[in-house]
Amino acid sequence: MRLAEEKQVGISGIVEENVCMGRWIAILLCAAVAEASVDVERVLDIRRWIVAQEGGESILAPAPEQVGKVISCIGDCRVYRGAIAHGVRWLSRLVEGDEIHTGPRSYLWLMLIDGTLVRVSPETHVAILEVALTPTKAFFQARVAQGQVYWLPRDAQEVAPQLSRETDQLFLPLMDAGANLETFAREDYRKRDEFGRVTFWEAKEVPGLSAQYHELNRLLKENNDHFTRAHEAMVIFPNGTVHTFGQPVHLFHMIAGPSWFKLGVAAGTAARFYFRGYAVTKEDEPVADQWWEVHREGRQLGPPAEAPALLAASELVVRRIPTFLLLRERWLREARAFWVQVRVASAWVATKGQSLRVPSGHLVVADGPKRIAFLKEHTRRLETTNLRSLHRLYESQGQLGFDGRFFGDALDAYFHHLKTAQGHAPTSVIDMSPLHYYGWMLINARQNR
Repeated sequence: MRLAEEKQVGISGIVEENVCMGRWIAILLCAAVAEASVDVERVLDIRRWIVAQEGGESILAPAPEQVGKVISCIGDCRVYRGAIAHGVRWLSRLVEGDEIHTGPRSYLWLMLIDGTLVRVSPETHVAILEVALTPTKAFFQARVAQGQVYWLPRDAQEVAPQLSRETDQLFLPLMDAGANLETFAREDYRKRDEFGRVTFWEAKEVPGLSAQYHELNRLLKENNDHFTRAHEAMVIFPNGTVHTFGQPVHLFHMIAGPSWFKLGVAAGTAARFYFRGYAVTKEDEPVADQWWEVHREGRQLGPPAEAPALLAASELVVRRIPTFLLLRERWLREARAFWVQVRVASAWVATKGQSLRVPSGHLVVADGPKRIAFLKEHTRRLETTNLRSLHRLYESQGQLGFDGRFFGDALDAYFHHLKTAQGHAPTSVIDMSPLHYYGWMLINARQNR
């Protein structure tokens, strides 16, 4: 797409030099470059251009809508946009249809546009297929082809301070200094007198952690005044679909094997589970706060007789993540102008019943059950076909189940941090000059390594 944009710039320069070519030729040439994969005769039809000028059909197809952006990647994280793969890191943009692949010992955090945080474990393939904004909610459709994903929608409730060390230390510090714990610890230390600085290291609680939670809850309350959209998502995997209405989801899927998932507790509509099978239309309402096992055929759901013990251990990694929650609120504050546009468009859509595209390119559509009904039926039939093909390809379940490779490095980083938190390197950050501290953050922020 970047090459197409460069070609369009070159074409525009030619037209400026030779005005007699006409404005319509430039538009059609740009359309041909941007839409090289579609019918050329249709793209170059001047009658379509005339209709477009009169307010009818647009010549250029709308660009894919942005679904979110990357917070951090550890190791090898790639995004497939069509057949082309490219690496991602801090602030990499994700659009509809992007498929994220993590390699061995590779981890990724990303944030969706509505504040939902998604953690992707090693050897995982997940695609963000769709985002749909309506006057009342933000709907997402995602598909997990293999591996482990943690799906954490934004909760408008105040976060209760947990005055213990953050658990996902593998990614810290982040590239945003305003979210890191060290920033708050430095501010607390600088305000103290000489005696207070001596007692600073003798306190039982983690330095700066109370201030970090205070800032998190302050921003959360501030953003709630502008952001009131409910979250809804269909998280699809080959042998089942979890339809969540704001509930967090821990999910692991093994290729041609069973799946396990666990729902978090959240107010509102209970989550639903959809089975597989061409003639199977039944649904279930799994209870939150316990693990569920989905049979490899997608026809049975129940509490596992012997759930992998390591699944519970993997939950420890995301038990306390105040830095990521604070970063989310900071990013939502920066996106306030976008949500004002969406709110204005939502009022118009609710009144007129017609879709409207905001300047950012996102389409606000009317609420309705038709899209969900279609996705339920279409996904069930499509994934049932895919599942049968997978079982023929993997006749024996030779794939490894859930083990430490999906969270081992993250857990090691947490325990290592506990052992070294009072060492010279972490404590020296407190006394650094602002410029020295900024350099320390750039050097130590974990990005693609």
